[in-house]
Amino acid sequence: MRIKSTLFCFISILASTNHVFGTDIFVPTDYPTIQQALDAAVDGDHIYVQPGVYYEHIDRSVTEMTISITGLAGASQTIIDGSNSGRVFYFAGENTCTISLTGLTFRNGYVSKQETSYAAGVAIFNARLLMDECVIEKNYTYCSIASCNGGGLFCGITISGSELEPSRITRTIITGNIAWSSDQYGSAKGAGLFVHLNNLNEIDCIVESCIIAGNTSGVLYGTNHVSEIYAGGSVSFNSCKFDVGQRFYANGTGVHANNNIFCGNVVGAIAGTGNIYECNYMTNSGACCIEGECTEKNMEECIAFMGVFNGQYTSCADTECSPVDDPSGACCISGMCAEMSESNCQAISGTWGGDYLLCSQVNCEPPPPTAACCLGSTCTMIQEETCEEMGGIWWAGSNCKKAKCVPWTGACCVSGSCLDVTLDECFSASGSYFGDLSTCADGVDCGSECLGDINNDGMVNVTDLLTVISLWGACP
Repeated sequence: MRIKSTLFCFISILASTNHVFGTDIFVPTDYPTIQQALDAAVDGDHIYVQPGVYYEHIDRSVTEMTISITGLAGASQTIIDGSNSGRVFYFAGENTCTISLTGLTFRNGYVSKQETSYAAGVAIFNARLLMDECVIEKNYTYCSIASCNGGGLFCGITISGSELEPSRITRTIITGNIAWSSDQYGSAKGAGLFVHLNNLNEIDCIVESCIIAGNTSGVLYGTNHVSEIYAGGSVSFNSCKFDVGQRFYANGTGVHANNNIFCGNVVGAIAGTGNIYECNYMTNSGACCIEGECTEKNMEECIAFMGVFNGQYTSCADTECSPVDDPSGACCISGMCAEMSESNCQAISGTWGGDYLLCSQVNCEPPPPTAACCLGSTCTMIQEETCEEMGGIWWAGSNCKKAKCVPWTGACCVSGSCLDVTLDECFSASGSYFGDLSTCADGVDCGSECLGDINNDGMVNVTDLLTVISLWGACP
């Protein structure tokens, strides 16, 4: 994941379009808030959120629905802020429900209850969660009695025997979240991440290419019931960094971990290989898959780039990285740049730079503006430089309806005299026109008047006679 740093202006989106997979809903074009869009959404709908900070507490419970919410400009520019006055995002389902969250930041959530509390950032109940390229930060869960389950992200399934497909949390940063219990017999589990699932799958949840660090949990007395990460059920952790100041707690025997970095205490049984249990340990390089492309990096570098590390000493020559269905890349919008998927770029009428390209690799400078250019009495919308090259008059910021174009003038010889007039005026006076933008001051020699020289070529010959014959007849 790349946390986007390029700011760009508010983009107006066309009205939503129906397609076979549901309806595209745009916020705030179709609905002013994400909550209103989610309330209106039905099975299969896709909600696209334009850049901005949305101060909301989103809450919806559904049955048998699949809904996706995507931040068009990525997590750095699409922020849902709980204003420290309630949970940021809550979604509950049953049976076959899936919620997909992509490119969003969830921050400043606050939950305070006497009974057991759940994450103030994002809480998902009895639904399959698909989360990618998100940030969950600065959320605070407090409970005065019993337990706090999750500070930043809670993902739990309580339906017995649920057969939902595995949840996936990928390329997500969870940091600066707090879970705190003032009950001396209570607990504060999973200040950053709390996952507890009881599906019938071999793996209930996959957490991959994530960074979970700097979260804090605490209880009034002691530290035995606190953790920064709590994993219950069958959870697989791959290519993640857990900079846990307190502990990573694996409850049960279903936790798998491969090629992760654990900084802090690990409690419970973890099956897997390639894990490093030291913060500053420098690993050897290996194949790293980043958005479908393979490059050789050490584990720390690979995880920092939100890649999937395939193990020390592995090589790209022997590694096949799974392609990304909709990879990110540079998207140009009104001269500005943001990194997003091609489908999101098209949704905001942007210009796609190419798969995996960074904004630093793409020139999104807007073309020079066009305006009305008067070429005599003719008007056309072109750029200033082109207008000047053609000898026109450029009307900055104007269009052809507003521009006041007048005909060009040129030198015209009439009866031996030179006048700067328009072409029509010269022909009306039966004069000889020397071309647009020519002037008498250029030294035009009109000579002496020659009455027989009908076409003003300085000679009286058969051409003049033919001209007279062609005009033979009564004068109008």
